[in-house]
Amino acid sequence: MNNIETKKGIIYQYHNNKKVTIRGKKNIYVKVLFWIFVIALISGFIITIDFSYARFGYKPLWKNIKGLFTPLNSSTTWPNQSLFLLSLKELFYTIKYTIFGSMIGVILALITSYFSNLKLNKKEVAISFKIVTNFLRLFPELIFIYLMSSSFDKVLALTLILGWFSWLWLHEYISQIIENADYNLYYHFLKISKSKFAAFRQIIWPQIRLQVTNYIFYSFESNMRWSAILSKLGFGGIGQVINAVITPGQQKFDELLIPLLVLIFFLLLIESFHIFYTKIIMKERTFKTGIKGYKKSLLWKKIFIALIVLILLSLSIVAIIDLSGQKVYFVRIKNELHQLFNPNWSVMAIKKGSNIFFDIWQLISLVGLTILLTYFLTIFKLFLVNNKIQKNGVSWTFRSLNTFIRCVPIPVIFSLISFVYNGYEASFIIAFAIHSSNAMTRNLEHSIRKLDQNIITTYKLRGFSKIKIFNMYILPSIKYDMITILSFELEKITRNFLSFGVFASSILGQKSTLNRVNDIAEIAPYIWLSFIFIGLIILSGYLTRFYLIEKRKAKVFKQNEFNFSKLAKQRSV
Repeated sequence: MNNIETKKGIIYQYHNNKKVTIRGKKNIYVKVLFWIFVIALISGFIITIDFSYARFGYKPLWKNIKGLFTPLNSSTTWPNQSLFLLSLKELFYTIKYTIFGSMIGVILALITSYFSNLKLNKKEVAISFKIVTNFLRLFPELIFIYLMSSSFDKVLALTLILGWFSWLWLHEYISQIIENADYNLYYHFLKISKSKFAAFRQIIWPQIRLQVTNYIFYSFESNMRWSAILSKLGFGGIGQVINAVITPGQQKFDELLIPLLVLIFFLLLIESFHIFYTKIIMKERTFKTGIKGYKKSLLWKKIFIALIVLILLSLSIVAIIDLSGQKVYFVRIKNELHQLFNPNWSVMAIKKGSNIFFDIWQLISLVGLTILLTYFLTIFKLFLVNNKIQKNGVSWTFRSLNTFIRCVPIPVIFSLISFVYNGYEASFIIAFAIHSSNAMTRNLEHSIRKLDQNIITTYKLRGFSKIKIFNMYILPSIKYDMITILSFELEKITRNFLSFGVFASSILGQKSTLNRVNDIAEIAPYIWLSFIFIGLIILSGYLTRFYLIEKRKAKVFKQNEFNFSKLAKQRSV
């Protein structure tokens, strides 16, 4: 022990016994400097954003909450119409085009995800697909909404926008699912079939089918909630009814509850159907009645799936019929693409009241504070919703509340709290954080369910409190999953602050918004700036996830090596 020598490096301490060098703890001054930097950065974020309270802001807040829970069934925007019947009519309109658009997106995502995989295709093919899809993903959603809404008739534009969103969103997730599948049997099967697609269908697809289905459901739910912002840009549907009563300065919260509940009820119905599909229809079970019971179950599964396919096809056919007569304006497409790739850079010149560097710093501040608030809200919710340390009744109550809030569109949450602060940016930080924490809680709660209950029971028997078990075992166990999901939420939050520029969510988002004053050429510089910003976020996310994957592999390797050496010692004894 006396031969051990300790040396201080720039960041870490190193312990050396002339044979092995082991990296020790970080130097204390490194920790101090790190926390000084973090505190200074967060302070800078807070100073940048206007968190000042509006004078008497709480009065309209309580008034609107009171109005929300004293609903009217008549509309001032649509006179002499029942809000409930109007909401059902507009909901069907939204469902019809969302299903058709989502189906287009799913088909495209499955195709591009398959062909962008290096293990399933030639390198040239996979890399080409990766470049194209990643290039398109870097653009903010708003630019595609503008291009399509001006280049196609309204119904066709809505369908294509929803298909586009579904495609690029699903492509990212399905690509990763395919990438992370087990390929051992796939390579053996290739020797027999000689067909990569046949090997994929027989070996890889059964592994990933349920995960892909889950993301398809999530995509459809997300598209339904997007109806609120799409209606702000001139598209109809249930979002039009909701948006008409939450627009700043025109709020009528006594007309909000009925259309909002119609949308939430439908989303909860989809959520229930999703659970039924995964837990009942897709779950493999053993049958006491043997092969007869299995065949009967298989028959019911086929009938159920056939009915779902029939409903989806029927709604898609109705949507296709409605598309007849819709026009495409090729001259506008050419003109607006020309403006996009030939932007008017002079609009970014630094002048009084406009500084592009401040705009970028404000976006960084908004995203930074939102992701920080999301993190703390997620930890708080995870403590309440997990059934490992909470009673089933408590867990179910908070899980149901989380699901209910997740169904509420972001513009509604923003509209409710927008009176509290003088600036809209502060309200959006809270609205985005609430929404992102709901999504993160849902995903991480599934990770917590996989933890070993015996370990938690042991902690309880030793007298550990719920908070101590949560901090010592549950949070460290889901650390990698949390960082991975946070990296995805970081990208989503960044996109939200840009896309919700139409609601004044950020200066850069506002400057990227098309209006009567400017055209595509004027907003194009800010679109390209957002393109670079999103690209850096995506790159950092990729690097983070790659680092975590390698770290997990190293951890598993060390654990296996330890188990092997332990077994070898036992055998030698």
